[in-house]
Amino acid sequence: MSLVALLAVPFANGAGVGNAIAPGETAAQVVAGSETAMKDVKSFHVVGKVGSKSTASSFSLSLSANGGGGDISVPGATLRIVVAAGTVYIRANEASWLKLTGSKATAQLVANRWIKAPASNADFSNFAALTITTDFVAQFFPGAGTHISKAPGTVTWRGEKAVLLTDPQGDRLYVAATGAPYILSVEGKSSQDSLTFSDFGDAHLPAVPTNAISLPGT
Repeated sequence: MSLVALLAVPFANGAGVGNAIAPGETAAQVVAGSETAMKDVKSFHVVGKVGSKSTASSFSLSLSANGGGGDISVPGATLRIVVAAGTVYIRANEASWLKLTGSKATAQLVANRWIKAPASNADFSNFAALTITTDFVAQFFPGAGTHISKAPGTVTWRGEKAVLLTDPQGDRLYVAATGAPYILSVEGKSSQDSLTFSDFGDAHLPAVPTNAISLPGT
């Protein structure tokens, strides 16, 4: 999944450590502290959309260090996923499975049923990464050298005080200015890419499906 490449910055050693943002912290220090906080939090919920109109994907997911799940929509397919104990569970209708597999026989067989596959399976590992907090957050913190700017003081994002960071393309990152420096939102310049984070530490994780079948060929 290609998300807004907003947080590709070099990090200051020892900055943040998941604590509240201190006055005078640099953009790199805010990012480093936010990375630590997001990777350490027990769970969180994220709602987002990425891509242009013709290729847009959207999702509503709860994540933890061991997995989670929710809903994902891509052009031509809508899925419900659950990841637990190294297994990916997916449920979708026939049209979605046809889009994903290209096989009408397979689509008819597994339509509207929970199927399962190992999270290590190359065809399913990307789904697993979407529900693991550390894997998801790592997509924002690759450690490359894009310049990030920090707006002076704080701003208000949906009633919460936040630190605003921007990249040269105009993408925006809002980090909580009080309490742990969790990511509140990532917004693309065009607003076609956007992610909103919430329920830090107490996101509702879906139950593991019962009576799931293995996807043919896995």
